[in-house]
Amino acid sequence: MNKQEIKKIENQIFCILNGYLKKNDIVILALSGGSDSIFLLNMLHLFSLSKKIKVIAVHINHMLRGDESDKDEKFAENSAKNLNLGFIAKKINIKDIARKEKKGLEECGRIERYKFFKQTLKKNKAKYIFLGHHSDDNLETIILNFTRGAGLDGLAGMQMQEQNLLRPLLYFSKAKIKDYLKTRKIKFIEDKSNKDTKFTRNFIRIKIVPLLKKINPNIAETISANLKNLADTNNFLQEKADLWIQNNRINTNTLDIKILKKEPEIFQKIILRRLIGHIKGNTGNIENTHIDETIELIKKNFGNKLKKFKGIKVYLKNNQLSITLL
Repeated sequence: MNKQEIKKIENQIFCILNGYLKKNDIVILALSGGSDSIFLLNMLHLFSLSKKIKVIAVHINHMLRGDESDKDEKFAENSAKNLNLGFIAKKINIKDIARKEKKGLEECGRIERYKFFKQTLKKNKAKYIFLGHHSDDNLETIILNFTRGAGLDGLAGMQMQEQNLLRPLLYFSKAKIKDYLKTRKIKFIEDKSNKDTKFTRNFIRIKIVPLLKKINPNIAETISANLKNLADTNNFLQEKADLWIQNNRINTNTLDIKILKKEPEIFQKIILRRLIGHIKGNTGNIENTHIDETIELIKKNFGNKLKKFKGIKVYLKNNQLSITLL
């Protein structure tokens, strides 16, 4: 990568950041120490020199790899402090939490990370939580969601902005990020657990994505560039569903089936998924089969019916459908 290419990448990132940040803003950066977050750390540092924003890097030590986890934490701390940026670290025993809550390590780690990021955001009155997701991550997410039977929102992939979450690297490939770091001689760490294919996302990245790249070497960037139309369609439908829920629900978690059945079935499904999202906080584990089963309850609308899914229960009684947490 030559100087002109380096400058082009920096200008592209700065153009994105300028659309979201202004002078004296405070931002949180999720810093693992890997190539993506180290790249973003350096971009935010360069941007802060002219824009005068405050960057606080946050590192979560999952305590899964003993001394290696501690070394990663120290590397992240040194990386932030060498650039005179703020740094906060937290140790979380993910294995214990996952066992107690009967969740997978991947899911539990993600939940605990985001929980602490949001706590830090609120405590420091920050504007955004910056995440280092890139186009390859987005491709993996779409494949994962597709195989699990996700709705339109899952197939639209990650968005650059989701409330106070910001992903400015979504249109950049992993290869381009690493090439930049190599040229700039900026060190980063490789998490050995990322090579363990017992984790679903790792399996997709290591086994599936390389096969797709044989068809199109730039498939991750190509898909990311073409996702906007799908994301816009999804956002439009979600807004319509939210408005419908606001105008028609009986209470926070209950719908009148007779009114719902007047809508096309595809829109009923979007409404149900949105209502579940409002109640549960997310729809990550809600698959199309769960929504389809709920639609079947609505079609039959006979007697008292109860269905239990991942984290929620759906109850049908007296022409009313109620969704509550388990």
